[in-house]
Amino acid sequence: MHYSQEGTERAHQSLATPVESTDRVQLRRGTTTNARKQFERTKSSTSLQGLTATGGIGKRTLERSTSASSFATSGLLRGTKGRSHSKIGASFGLKKDLISNESDDQFREIVAPAMSTPSIDPEPWVDDEGLQLLVDVFRILSRALGLFSINKFSEAAAEFETLPFEHLQSGWVQCQLGKCKSGLVDYISSAKYFERARELEPSLHNDMEIYSTSLWHLNKESMLSTLAKELKDSNHRSPQAWVALGNAYSLKHDTDQALKCFQRAAQLNDRFAYAHTLSGHEYTDLEEYDKAQSEFRIAMSIEPRNYAAWFGMGLIYDKMGKYDLALIHYKEAHNINPSSSVSLYRVGMTQEKMSRITEALRSFEEAITIEPTNVAARYNKAKIQTDMGQYKEALEELEAITRLSSDEPQVFVLYGKVLLKMGDKEQALKYLTWALNLDKKSSHTIRDIIEKVDQSTDDEEERYEVKVDSEM
Repeated sequence: MHYSQEGTERAHQSLATPVESTDRVQLRRGTTTNARKQFERTKSSTSLQGLTATGGIGKRTLERSTSASSFATSGLLRGTKGRSHSKIGASFGLKKDLISNESDDQFREIVAPAMSTPSIDPEPWVDDEGLQLLVDVFRILSRALGLFSINKFSEAAAEFETLPFEHLQSGWVQCQLGKCKSGLVDYISSAKYFERARELEPSLHNDMEIYSTSLWHLNKESMLSTLAKELKDSNHRSPQAWVALGNAYSLKHDTDQALKCFQRAAQLNDRFAYAHTLSGHEYTDLEEYDKAQSEFRIAMSIEPRNYAAWFGMGLIYDKMGKYDLALIHYKEAHNINPSSSVSLYRVGMTQEKMSRITEALRSFEEAITIEPTNVAARYNKAKIQTDMGQYKEALEELEAITRLSSDEPQVFVLYGKVLLKMGDKEQALKYLTWALNLDKKSSHTIRDIIEKVDQSTDDEEERYEVKVDSEM
């Protein structure tokens, strides 16, 4: 059947009029040529990739776009796949028999540019010089922290000191340097770095437990008490503050109060291995070895590479006379912290108790190589050399000790004994007299040695006189 053009237009009007509302008519403007301007690619059209179910998201501002084109394109992108029953979805979900083939082609022309991936010109993020500076800083920090994690404190400190001045003069970096010096048993330098860190950032709490321990080793009672009070006043729930307070009590030999403070720190942070380690050392001083071992084991379970906990376990076994177990723990402590000469000194002491003299001498020499100022290692090395008849080598070590510390009575006593064995009684008496003046507590022992020297001298004089008389 053939219809005229006029009849066809009337039929289309009769179908379109009762179906569509005013909103739908407005949305169907996309089929005209004027609506194409809404979908033309502009600077804002690059946000089409980030459209959501309810609207578009701008690329730079990350705000929702409320433009009609964005909402319309959102509906087009969803199509009929989603379970959306909005008016927008309905306007494009009309039956195909209501839309001519020409309209379909127009829609394809509109949607295709909108769905294509736009090309975005790269923008410079930062200038090359600033980026290089940032990379250099992170490279230094990564190296320094890596060295610190394996207890190479000298190398770590050297890396931290290469940071730019602005970063070096920060509280955090000064604390890291203080921790490195504390690991090297240089407590004077450690305290200075921590003091500088608190000047830069007075509210610092992290790493203050190390600072308090450095002050404990230096016997700085007033400074330690002040630090503990300031930390506790600023934050009474800070575990570092309670550790500092415990160290202050420990320095005053109030072990019970010190233990309470350390236990409080562990309650505030159950992963705070340092508090358990210090508790273990306090129990060791009280000779409560079971409790001390329990605290050290907790610390080691939290932090398996806890040098101080391994060293503390070695001390306990050493005091209990279990030298084989003590030696194992001392050696493990040294493996964890090869920068410490103290652990090697303890290894040598234990080997000497086990009558492994040659190994002990080697351990003392290694400890001196790591730390030439280790007086205890030098003294024990000189003792072994004296027993082995190496008197000249022993005197060299004793001379080095007197240059480092001139008020050690035991050194002068050993000096006198070596000189006696070398036959220089006059010099031996001089050193023994100096030792007697320095150590009044051991005066009886020193006087016995002096009396033996005097007696042997008198005997020699009598023998000489008898020999002369017989010749006459």
